[in-house]
Amino acid sequence: WERVRRPGEYPVGYRHMCRFMFVQWFQALAKYEYAMRLDDDVCMHTLSDPFSAVRRANAVYAYGLETQEKHSQTVRTLHPWLEHFAGSRGGPPRAWRLDAQKMYFTNVFIAKVDWWWKDEVLRFMGAVHRTGSIYEFRWGDAPLQTAALHLYAPAGRIRWMPMDY
Repeated sequence: WERVRRPGEYPVGYRHMCRFMFVQWFQALAKYEYAMRLDDDVCMHTLSDPFSAVRRANAVYAYGLETQEKHSQTVRTLHPWLEHFAGSRGGPPRAWRLDAQKMYFTNVFIAKVDWWWKDEVLRFMGAVHRTGSIYEFRWGDAPLQTAALHLYAPAGRIRWMPMDY
């Protein structure tokens, strides 16, 4: 008898992926200037040299789609933690941009790798990892990457990347 996953239930493998894509991916790609994630279930119809476009815009992150986080445990637990984290660091640098429900969908994105190596970003990733909430509450890589960007990246350096997929 094979157990069928109920809606909203995520296996440990999914949670490992979330941890990898938020905490470890940029470490694994440290020798590159930019990294692009393109999930295997994404079919690109048109996309002209996205790396040049990101470089010209001096962007640290380019995303293809902004969406809503619908996982109730993430929505319920991540926002209060983000407010506490930002407040405990001398005040919320951009608290108005912290919204655990709005996120950049991470099935397609380009990131400037060295931005993720900034001290404040590494401290944030470490703090998230130490909570254990990626596993306990299924905090996904998308809302966590979005939160890091909203906390520490200048707004003009986060760009929407027009694409057809």
